[in-house]
Amino acid sequence: MPSGPGWYRENGSGDRIWYGRLCIEFTADGGLSPAELRVIRLLLKGYTTGEIAGLCSRSIKTI
Repeated sequence: MPSGPGWYRENGSGDRIWYGRLCIEFTADGGLSPAELRVIRLLLKGYTTGEIAGLCSRSIKTI
């Protein structure tokens, strides 16, 4: 899982990682693959550079 300031992992029926208002939801069977981690890192990079905008607190990107 990505680590660093601002990340918050939520457990429930699916898994969610929150970064500010960006929520990345994924289904995992015990762990994330290297490809899934790469996608999460790219989403974070796009979010922090403004390429991906957090439209509202209920906006969820599903992998």
